[in-house]
Amino acid sequence: MTNGNSRRRAWLAAGLSILLPGLGHAYLRRWARMALWFGFMIAFAAMLVVLPIIPVETFPQEFSVDAFVQFQRSLPTSVDIARWLVTGLITVDAFVIARQESTEQTVDAGHRCPECGKELDDDSLSFCPWCATELEPTADTEESRP
Repeated sequence: MTNGNSRRRAWLAAGLSILLPGLGHAYLRRWARMALWFGFMIAFAAMLVVLPIIPVETFPQEFSVDAFVQFQRSLPTSVDIARWLVTGLITVDAFVIARQESTEQTVDAGHRCPECGKELDDDSLSFCPWCATELEPTADTEESRP
């Protein structure tokens, strides 16, 4: 996977987590983590109702966009801040996991740079011509040198 592709994957996971907490983890196929974060959001919402922060009477009586928007506007600012804080934590977690997965992928030692992931033309190079990272000599290159 190229470096640009891994960045797009990380940003896509983060964007999906903003849309629906846990969706970015589903995209990364981290099912247990998705269930954990989604369950945390459900517990967070239930706690707001159980504690008298959001009275049950304020919930919309009908399912429409206008009723939902009106309900969202009636929420206290502290609830919005807490909800966005938790969503931010979930988003950062999905982003970090996606970036870690991209760096953990095995790269052919003699064919690709382990730092930038770009293809190397010659196996006998001691550094990457793209990012100047020093390359460890492989068994093939040590045998070919006199």
